[in-house]
Amino acid sequence: MNTDDRARLLTRHIRELAVRRARLRRRRPEAAGNPAHLDCLDAAIRRLGDEIDHRRDDLAIIASTGSYQPWSHHHFRLGDFARIGGAWYPVLHAGRRALTVPPLDLLGERRHNPNPEQVDMDSVAYFRVYGRRRAGRVLHTPPPPQDAACTCRVTIPTFNPEFVPERDAGPCTEPPVARLTIRHDGTVCGCHGMCLLPDADAADSALRAPWVEVVLLCDAHTYEHTAAIAAVESPAVTFEDLT
Repeated sequence: MNTDDRARLLTRHIRELAVRRARLRRRRPEAAGNPAHLDCLDAAIRRLGDEIDHRRDDLAIIASTGSYQPWSHHHFRLGDFARIGGAWYPVLHAGRRALTVPPLDLLGERRHNPNPEQVDMDSVAYFRVYGRRRAGRVLHTPPPPQDAACTCRVTIPTFNPEFVPERDAGPCTEPPVARLTIRHDGTVCGCHGMCLLPDADAADSALRAPWVEVVLLCDAHTYEHTAAIAAVESPAVTFEDLT
């Protein structure tokens, strides 16, 4: 499957998940008198929201880097933690098609086997995994491919900074060591609405829909962006160490 096919597939999945979430939200008033049923609906709505956010992040990676690889057994090992359904589970085994983890929570409660001689485990397909935690470092999406490069531009100072402060030397070719993800919504992202302004060359003058920006940073560009990243304290901005 090439990059364009993958992008179209993700777009279709996002649309289908959004329709399912809207259908469940419309059912909430009907369950107002049944707290247990309402809890089940809210849990399902949260799971669909997590999956939509994860698919949007995947789509942003394709748009920014031109390539994408899903979670696989190459990304996990014994001792890692996998994020599944909003909770973290220790990885017991990373198979080619699925992860083996302890029993999954059911509505926030951990299931236990009354027989202590039996060890319960669940098998979870990789498309249901929304993150990895290893040695205190969290990745919300898979690391970039081995041949990925920094997505920043190389700038060179000029001899006349008064008139031309810097010169564009083309795209950076260094390998990435960090990833910056910004979920632009015009407010929480800190852009004060500027990120949603339409393109001046576009025929449509309507505001853009919320979108996700993914930036791969090499060692030098990570150092350049450190101060700016530290100054932004927003849930819409995620900085991930890829080393």
